[in-house]
Amino acid sequence: MKLAVDSWLTSIVGHKVIKVTSIDDGVPVAAQDQMREAASGEKCLFFVKVPVAEVATVRDLSALGFYVVDVNITFEREPVARTAVPAVDVSVCLAGPEHAAAVLDIAQSCFQFSRFHLDPGIETPLANAIKREWIASYITKQRGEKLFVALFNGRPVGFLAVLLAGGEGAPTGVIDLLGVTADCRKA
Repeated sequence: MKLAVDSWLTSIVGHKVIKVTSIDDGVPVAAQDQMREAASGEKCLFFVKVPVAEVATVRDLSALGFYVVDVNITFEREPVARTAVPAVDVSVCLAGPEHAAAVLDIAQSCFQFSRFHLDPGIETPLANAIKREWIASYITKQRGEKLFVALFNGRPVGFLAVLLAGGEGAPTGVIDLLGVTADCRKA
């Protein structure tokens, strides 16, 4: 098992956050000692993303005190030609300084079901702050490639944060975070 401190998340949460970056076949008993040593007796949050097919790994991690917070689904598709869309008063552009405050407010208030919001060990105000800081890192160009803002009649009502992921051939755009104001979500 390999562990790495997530400095960015640690600075927001207020105590050490450690990402499990790799897991050997089956989680060894020594992992408990390794985790204890990494925590150094301090309050510590560990997290890991495990492919859904690795049921044995999830079982082993559960025995170490980990629990499933959420399940992610990845959709992929090849680009297709654009088709006409109905006319609406929504425009999309790159987020600029004039959009920053509104986009940060959206990020802080629009999430309910993120991995942070669903974790019983993280209180809602902290989960909201994490999402706000996540988008702040885009605004300050510390993370990601592009931050787009959706404007409805000139008012920011949503955002789309994009990362580029390496791969064979051209890089792939990945939606890192997407948020929409409550009044613009379909019920």
